[in-house]
Amino acid sequence: MKEDLTRLGLIPEGLKQADESIIKEGNIYDKPQSERFNWLQDKNRLDEKSDTLFYVGCTPAYLRRQIARSSVTVLDKFGIDYMLTNKEMCCGHPFLAAGEIDKAKETAEKTVAEFEKMGIKRIIFDCAGCLVKMHDDDLALKTGIERLQEAETTGAEAVISACPACQTNLLDAARQSGIQLKILDVTELLSQVL
Repeated sequence: MKEDLTRLGLIPEGLKQADESIIKEGNIYDKPQSERFNWLQDKNRLDEKSDTLFYVGCTPAYLRRQIARSSVTVLDKFGIDYMLTNKEMCCGHPFLAAGEIDKAKETAEKTVAEFEKMGIKRIIFDCAGCLVKMHDDDLALKTGIERLQEAETTGAEAVISACPACQTNLLDAARQSGIQLKILDVTELLSQVL
C-alpha cells in the first residue's frame, strides 16, 4: 500500500522532508554529516581498522547522543574490538517507511558495498530502528502513551527501551500525556551499573 501511495505522490510531508535530508546530509535530521560524531569524546576508534563496526544510526548520533555514549561505554567495558566510521550514513529505513522501496534498497546496497570494501565482517547496531522500524507517528504516540500507562499501573519508576527511535516515541508520549516516568535506553542503564 505504501508503494501505491508513493507512486501517486502521496508521501506524508514528514517523510518527504526526511527523504530530502537523507539525500542532502546523509541523515533524517538534516544535520551536517560533520556533526555525526560530535558526541564521541575519544575519536581513536573513528576510522580505526577493525572487522567489527559499531553502526550508531541517525537518532543516537544526532538526537539521543547519551545512548551512543552509553553504548560506547558498554562496548569498551566488555573489551569489544570495534570501529566507527565517518562514512556512516542513514540506513535508509525512512525510504522504506515512505514506500520508496527502490531508494531503500539502493541505500542498503551502497552501505553494504562500502562496508565490504572496508573489510567489515560484523556490525553492532545501536538502533533497532535501523533494522526494522518507522511507522505512523500518530500510532507511535498512541502506542507510547498506552505503554507508559501500563508501566504506571505496575508502580514502575522507569521504562527501559532497547531502541533509540522507540525511546524518542516514549519521551514524546510522556510529554503529551504528562506521565512522569524516567525513560532510559538499556545502554544508559548498563553504563550506570558498570
